Amino acid sequence: MDPDNGDFNAFLFPQEKRCSGGVELGPKCKAFVKFVDDAGLCDLGYEGIPYTWCNNQTGERRMWIRLDRALGNTEWVSANPACKVQHLDRAASDHAPLLNVPLTEAKVRRPFRFELYWMEYVECQKIVEDIWKRWAGGNPMHAFMHHISDMRRSLRRWSRTAVGCVERRLKDTNAQLADLEELDANGQLSEEGLQMLRSAYN
Repeated sequence: MDPDNGDFNAFLFPQEKRCSGGVELGPKCKAFVKFVDDAGLCDLGYEGIPYTWCNNQTGERRMWIRLDRALGNTEWVSANPACKVQHLDRAASDHAPLLNVPLTEAKVRRPFRFELYWMEYVECQKIVEDIWKRWAGGNPMHAFMHHISDMRRSLRRWSRTAVGCVERRLKDTNAQLADLEELDANGQLSEEGLQMLRSAYN
């Protein structure tokens, strides 16, 4: 706490502050870093703008800092893989509000499974590589858990948009195969239908 105004103005990493001069972690920030490590916490990450506070000054006096965050231990992160933190627009305030996606989302989603066929996609490999190249603070175990959680969310999102629901596609293809094979068995399959059958087999 700041003894002058009661505000908790501390951040964890130098890159969480943008200003005209150099950035160093002061005593309060170092104490905050020690607290996070001692408590076994890791940053839950965010979506949206990288900073949550602005001094609303102009020119070289303008300053942006990520002062607001959500933290959790490894057990909490594992139990709530769907939790996301969003930095919303600051609007009229100097602080950006944080939005936590309801944790009930994690209870209705299937457990994450890495599908072997994903390895056939170059995009999948790039997602994994990009995430593991990202800088993460804290001790190695916390950084590892943060990367795992981030990768899980990113691969789920990519799979939905780029690959689609494979189970649904397989079910539809099986239904199509059954209809085409029945026509084929009864000698009612046209040349076009035969091509469709071959395509369905593939």
